[in-house]
Amino acid sequence: MEPIATYSEKRFDGRRVFNLLPDSVLISGSTTFRAEFQCRVPLKGLDQHYDTIWLRNPLFGAGLGLFGVSLLVNVTLISGFHMDWASKPPILTACAGMWGFALSLATLRKVEFVCFRSLAGASGLDLARSGPQKEKLDTFVASLIRQIEESNRNDPAK
Repeated sequence: MEPIATYSEKRFDGRRVFNLLPDSVLISGSTTFRAEFQCRVPLKGLDQHYDTIWLRNPLFGAGLGLFGVSLLVNVTLISGFHMDWASKPPILTACAGMWGFALSLATLRKVEFVCFRSLAGASGLDLARSGPQKEKLDTFVASLIRQIEESNRNDPAK
């Protein structure tokens, strides 16, 4: 079946492709170093009103924490234990701290998510404005809303 619209997102933690079909959204993607997946979200029962949230990747906090702990350990090693800053332990902890700082910089930007809920209020579908097609998100969301309205209008259970 030919999709009505397609949108793809690419984030630090993976990528997803959304294919809008007449009765559902087919989502396929992969997570960094983990898994590939494909799932179908039926449009019937989704609320056409959506919420918008802006989130940072959880790795931002992990990187910032690693940087902070590394800094604290280095200060303790150099000033408390009087180690030379060029010895192995301070250099290794400084490397870990630089890695944490780089991770925080890579995940610093907040990503906008459009979140659709089910008519019952549970989480149903989310899309991120991220990657090369981020400018196409609004067009895809408009097409998705039209299809949700049509699916709910044609629902005989209503």
